[in-house]
Amino acid sequence: MCEENIFMPGTLVWVPKIALALYSRPGRKDTKELWDIGIIMSIDNDGNIEVLVDGNREQSHTNFIRHMV
Repeated sequence: MCEENIFMPGTLVWVPKIALALYSRPGRKDTKELWDIGIIMSIDNDGNIEVLVDGNREQSHTNFIRHMV
């Protein structure tokens, strides 16, 4: 059974600061320098998202963000 990632506007997510972060787990002490916390502002049907991180709007894709648990 595959769990589907469903992202909605207003969802809190982990946003990578650098590409290396994609190979780590967010929310741990040893990886806190690799991830930021963001809130999804908008999302389109292709998975492109606009995220608010530290007061700045960033463009990303749902493949690169992680749910906050």
